[in-house]
Amino acid sequence: MRTCKLHCESMRATADVVFENGLPPLIHDAKIVDQLEIAAKETIGEDRIIFLPEPNPASDDFSEFLAHCPGVRYALGTRTEDPRTHEVVHNPNVVFDESAIRTAALVTCQYVLNVLK
Repeated sequence: MRTCKLHCESMRATADVVFENGLPPLIHDAKIVDQLEIAAKETIGEDRIIFLPEPNPASDDFSEFLAHCPGVRYALGTRTEDPRTHEVVHNPNVVFDESAIRTAALVTCQYVLNVLK
């Protein structure tokens, strides 16, 4: 608020700052997490699965979907030896390894097959 106030004062303007409620927290369905982990182990191997040690606040609006139905948001690693794949997501220079699409499809299809058994 202070930054907004001082910036406006420097331009001989005023501003009203309104804080609105943000998105709901993203809460994964534990059963789906377990099922997805099994599918990933079956398709890409346990050694390629990494659980983040801390919560990741990056959820965009996916939490809105999970407020209506159970689900999971998972990330897919796309880093290779190419330094352009090391850039952060919202960077115009980032390059994604598109072979990750195949990996995501394998894991997701195996998850669906396992659930439908």
